[in-house]
Amino acid sequence: MIQHIKNKRYLFLQLFICVLISCKDNNNLKIKNNQKPILSETKIVKNKIDYEWKYFNWFPIGGVQLSSEKKVEIENKFTELELKILNNKISIKDKGNEELYSGFINSKKFFKRDYLHRFYSNFLKKEFNIILKDSLFHFSNKNHHDKKSILKEYFKEGFVINDYLFAINELEGITIVFRNKDSVNFNSQKRIPCLQKKSKRLPYSQKINIKTVQYSIMECSIDGVSDLLCGEEKLRYIPLLEKGGIDLILVPMDCGDFPYRYYLLTIKNNQVISSLYTEGEWYEPENIDNLESTSFEIDKDYIIKVKTENVNGDLGVNQTKRYEITKEGKIVEIK
Repeated sequence: MIQHIKNKRYLFLQLFICVLISCKDNNNLKIKNNQKPILSETKIVKNKIDYEWKYFNWFPIGGVQLSSEKKVEIENKFTELELKILNNKISIKDKGNEELYSGFINSKKFFKRDYLHRFYSNFLKKEFNIILKDSLFHFSNKNHHDKKSILKEYFKEGFVINDYLFAINELEGITIVFRNKDSVNFNSQKRIPCLQKKSKRLPYSQKINIKTVQYSIMECSIDGVSDLLCGEEKLRYIPLLEKGGIDLILVPMDCGDFPYRYYLLTIKNNQVISSLYTEGEWYEPENIDNLESTSFEIDKDYIIKVKTENVNGDLGVNQTKRYEITKEGKIVEIK
């Protein structure tokens, strides 16, 4: 009888140990699945890492307004950035490595505030046709408080959905977007996919006929055009030239007292970099004969010459100003 009881106790102990080991294995399996790398294993070619993510674009968070100088600064800082995330480490090309916290998390918990969750839901749908789901693969800088941290110079945290990595820079109020280099047709996706391309022959010195002019309609989202819509839902424009990845377009500003007014815009990476009044007419209502007339031309070296006759309605007072376009897309007067 005693031996029988001992056997039962022994069997019970064996069963308990088996259950305990099984539970532990299951927990380990969950942890491993939760830390599954978002891409395949690192590719090694002659002891060099094949970086998977390349800078694609950046967007302001919410209603953040940035100056033209700040936009150019951001573009210069991130445009050549490449990185790789594998498990809990990020490799920044030509910079070094950084430790991360990473894994799957509830998207509302990640964004913390309801308005941020709503913003990113709308942003992802509008710009990338991506639906923000409940579960989100996120990462954050493990050494954010370390003064020597490499990553904190660029961003603190972010998330990955499909072929895109979204890095959040709270200090600048922007989201930097990277794209998987191995994704289909990576190089074929343009920064401004909906901007019609057209190159006028240089030198350019045409005058617009407002009675017969036909406009292209901008179907995409361009940062900085909201003040140029003139009551329209989408921007009307005339495609003009392209110079080193910078698009030049003419935009009508015919919603005021004078229907004949055009601004020259430079656009780079979905952002208006500069705008300049280059063509149109202005006059005092009580003195229409003293008409101020502005016209422009662009020579073969992309130098813009803006000529204004009867400046401020003063007959015989004329001026000519010359401008150049910098590699960042800024229109700068040549003194």
